[in-house]
Amino acid sequence: MAVTRGDGQLGDQALAIGERGTSAAGGTQLQPQWPVTLVEPARNQRRFFRDQAPAVTFRWQPAPEEARLQIARDRGFAFVLEERSGAEGTFVLGKGGAGVFWWRLVDEEGEPVSEARRFTVLEDVPPTLLSPREGEVMLSDEKNLTVFSWVGVRGVSRYKLELSDAPNFATLAWEREVEGSQLRTPLTLAEGRWFWRVRTIAEERGESGPSAPRAFRLIHRALPQAPELLNPEIEVEPARGK
Repeated sequence: MAVTRGDGQLGDQALAIGERGTSAAGGTQLQPQWPVTLVEPARNQRRFFRDQAPAVTFRWQPAPEEARLQIARDRGFAFVLEERSGAEGTFVLGKGGAGVFWWRLVDEEGEPVSEARRFTVLEDVPPTLLSPREGEVMLSDEKNLTVFSWVGVRGVSRYKLELSDAPNFATLAWEREVEGSQLRTPLTLAEGRWFWRVRTIAEERGESGPSAPRAFRLIHRALPQAPELLNPEIEVEPARGK
């Protein structure tokens, strides 16, 4: 057992962060700390990207010449993607793509000389807009609120809703931060065509990219109803010629 965060308890032995031990019939035995310390990526770090998966820099210390860096897709390191000399103390992985990765350093016999760390590379997918639909007419007055809704992004609870009179959002006319994936609000903007989009708010994602914009028509007075015939069964005969 190795403690990577907080404190741990192995049998009757308390373990602090960075300590490890084994438990057997003979009792609990502390193990020496790893000879190589992993520096970055941080433990369980998540990296986000929008267009292309980023290059990931690995660093460790010290940098023994006989050690080798291993990067794998699985915790058991059965499928090693990269294996490099550990003598440099750093390595940049530029073709990992998205997904979950594990990394560690091993000695010449393949035995670990560091902890194994997990890191994840994720695509920063924007929210998917639901309502209003493209070109929909939205009535907003004293009795009717405008309802915006979208499909939330996994792991994100806060969003920013933005409105503009231009499809490129050169200027923002209105914006709100929202908890959840729906907002019911009065809109006092001028009647006419408006564009809306949504972006995520999450510190680890940085400046998240917005969804594709949608257009809707805002009105403050209900559209007039078409006239209704009181007796639609009345037949009108054409006038007879003389």
